Amino acid sequence: MIGGRKSAGRSSRALAAWLLATAAALAAEGFALADRLHRRGETAPLEGRTLDVTADGVLFRAARGSESGDLLVTWDRARHLETDEQRFAEAFNTHLDLSERLWRARSRVERGDYASAEPIFDELFSETTHRTDATALIVAEGLLRCRVAREARAAAVLPWLEMHRLLAAGLKPTAYLSMRPVVEAQSGLCPQLPPMWGKSAGVEQMLADLNHYVPDAPASARLAALYARAARLSLGLAVSDSADFYRSDESWDRDAGVVVVTALVAAIERVRPLPLDVEKVMARPLREPGPLTPWALFMRGTVRVEERDLDRRREGLVDLLTIPATHGEEHRYLAGFAVERAASILDSMGRSAAASSLRAERRRTDPTHPLNHTAAPRAAASETRP
Repeated sequence: MIGGRKSAGRSSRALAAWLLATAAALAAEGFALADRLHRRGETAPLEGRTLDVTADGVLFRAARGSESGDLLVTWDRARHLETDEQRFAEAFNTHLDLSERLWRARSRVERGDYASAEPIFDELFSETTHRTDATALIVAEGLLRCRVAREARAAAVLPWLEMHRLLAAGLKPTAYLSMRPVVEAQSGLCPQLPPMWGKSAGVEQMLADLNHYVPDAPASARLAALYARAARLSLGLAVSDSADFYRSDESWDRDAGVVVVTALVAAIERVRPLPLDVEKVMARPLREPGPLTPWALFMRGTVRVEERDLDRRREGLVDLLTIPATHGEEHRYLAGFAVERAASILDSMGRSAAASSLRAERRRTDPTHPLNHTAAPRAAASETRP
């Protein structure tokens, strides 16, 4: 009897322990599955636990299915949150208007409706500039895409610089992933925004914006200064001494995009000696054709056409005219500047008829190009002060 009572006691304790463990597991599972996050474009909600609600979106620990684990659902995709945690519910509700606007704008861009997306992004950009979060990146890229689509290049520079700054800070794109990239991966440059303006609409406003734009990333700040210098040159305004401006600075001169734009602006400005070896800087896009190949051809051609050797000048003309011949459809804007530079060289060589023919062809193929209505931009005299 005594042995039987001991055996029964052990069984009871084992059963009690099992029941307690099972109850704890069920309670934990119930807690884990207490929240539901509904996403735009998804039929089934995420089930699990809300970890945080921030300017980036909702950090959610999904407990079931193929998406189990910690996920960030950005505000363009978060639609509704079911949670008993009051602070998370309140934080989510404060972002509902942002979520709605961001979703509408982003989805319109992804289906090519840039005209109706841009006004929304305009408003959002004024709210997110200088912020460093996923929402700011979605807004900057969306506005950049809208302005590039309508060829408002001067107005596209500031959202591009914000995108550059955010990517430099380590943020990863979460939107527009099915679309063609708007920036070149290695350099962070936007191939549709070469620092060339003529007297395009909006250049004065762009220059005013850049004069007040102070990003916290050294490379982005340097790019802003380079684009501002290019704008001043195109408007015939005085610029600081080139020797001081192009002096190397370790805080930015190792950035691939900064190196490319430095070489290009210096070549346009006709700085001699050049602060960088243009052919070395552009070796990769010349060797491996890509989005920046037209930039490389323009840079190399611009330098070569000013050399004394006649063969090198002819090689430079070939570089410049290769842009409209090979890349003219996608890069009409840059091609127009290449044609004007080639025409100027032909004028200097006494071949005015050929130069006139080139300009007439540019006007025919790109009647809205800013160089059709103004004289070609010329480098301004440099000031002696820094």
